[in-house]
Amino acid sequence: MQYQGQIQDGHMHGQGALVYPNSEKYEGQWRMGKRHGKGTYYYTDGGSYSGDWLDDRIQGKGTFTLFLTISLPHQANHPRNIS
Repeated sequence: MQYQGQIQDGHMHGQGALVYPNSEKYEGQWRMGKRHGKGTYYYTDGGSYSGDWLDDRIQGKGTFTLFLTISLPHQANHPRNIS
């Protein structure tokens, strides 16, 4: 893991960003090594959660953003495509 930000008593504390081994990332507030306060977690699939954290857990108000892939039929197979 790679952390960049404030540290207090050897813990992530204050404002900072952590990149996890799976390339997911958290940017926001920390308290004694735990996500706490306002922050955004970025998932590898392109989605994210931005909002409140309490003792390393999602808590309070926030917004999930989902990244969806939609597969549409090929134009040649579309029922309105008349040759």
